[in-house]
Amino acid sequence: MEKNPEIASGKPVDLDAYRSQALVLLRSAKTMVLAVDGGDGPWAAPVYYLFASPGIYFFSSPRSKHAQALRQCSRAAGAIFADSDQWQQIQGLQMTGQVEQVQGTARRLGITTRYLAKFPQAKKMLMPGQSPLGGLAARVNLYVFWPSEIHCTDNRKGFGRRVPIEL
Repeated sequence: MEKNPEIASGKPVDLDAYRSQALVLLRSAKTMVLAVDGGDGPWAAPVYYLFASPGIYFFSSPRSKHAQALRQCSRAAGAIFADSDQWQQIQGLQMTGQVEQVQGTARRLGITTRYLAKFPQAKKMLMPGQSPLGGLAARVNLYVFWPSEIHCTDNRKGFGRRVPIEL
């Protein structure tokens, strides 16, 4: 991992505080920007997600540009951030890792149930008629992003500072 500027300068860093801040953000935010490179250049797509430690789960059409790119290369980057009107208040996570399609009906159903608890408005779209994994859920894939490197940023604590954390 990259050296943390605070650690390099000799100033103490409360890594537990950064980790707690990251977990709060992962549980409360709704959208992750997923960046991929499918060979014809980089592409970024916002996706609604569910954090179920240690993975970040999202639904996408297998025909989407990012899903097609992931078939060529499973490496991806992700960004989750708290929205703000002032740059001094920007805080978020910058991540790299691997994406894979979730397999197994039981696992898909378990994650889908938790996803719908977070996004109840998606129930009509994903499960019309209340049939498990019916409706749109039968035509989209469930993916999981496994972050391997996570950096916390918080402009309130210093501009351009990235603190590596582990979940």
